[in-house]
Amino acid sequence: MADIMSVAVESAVAPPDKAQRSADPKRILVGAVAMILVGWFVGNGFLALAYYPQWFAMGVPVLDKIVQALLAMVLGIGGAFLFFYCMNVFVEGLPGASDSS
Repeated sequence: MADIMSVAVESAVAPPDKAQRSADPKRILVGAVAMILVGWFVGNGFLALAYYPQWFAMGVPVLDKIVQALLAMVLGIGGAFLFFYCMNVFVEGLPGASDSS
């Protein structure tokens, strides 16, 4: 029983033997710039919907609101998807543990 406990304690305390992956500055830069651009584009898209609703007008009040709601959903969902994708590119460029097990 003591043998099992000593192995468990040693494996918990011992540092991992995995090789460290080096940073990829290109991925870090691309991810960071893309996150900023996506945030800028989505923010300006929502501001355009709020301040200039006539740009998205079709002539029928009910249809105008439906078009604006659909555009807001596309901006919100698509913007969130793109933002998190760019964040993933950024994080994958950071130094860290190797992917190989």
